[in-house]
Amino acid sequence: MANMLTTGRAWLREKRKAHMTTTVTYTRGSDSVELLATPAITSQPREDANGFPIRVESAEFILDVADLILGGVAVLPRVGDTITHAGA
Repeated sequence: MANMLTTGRAWLREKRKAHMTTTVTYTRGSDSVELLATPAITSQPREDANGFPIRVESAEFILDVADLILGGVAVLPRVGDTITHAGA
């Protein structure tokens, strides 16, 4: 019998990729690849040094590392890599 959590995780990954992704360009140096990623954008209210309200937004992208092929080689994300998409 298959592990229920493993089966559920695989099902959820398929649904996320099918219904909650956008095409992004992942770039490292001169290599890039287009792949599907799920944007996770958060917004936090803050105050600047003078007490004025500002809003800080940060974005993360959830992607399948198996899709991350640069120059014909499977790689892991690295500091300094960039992701570009129409919403950013």
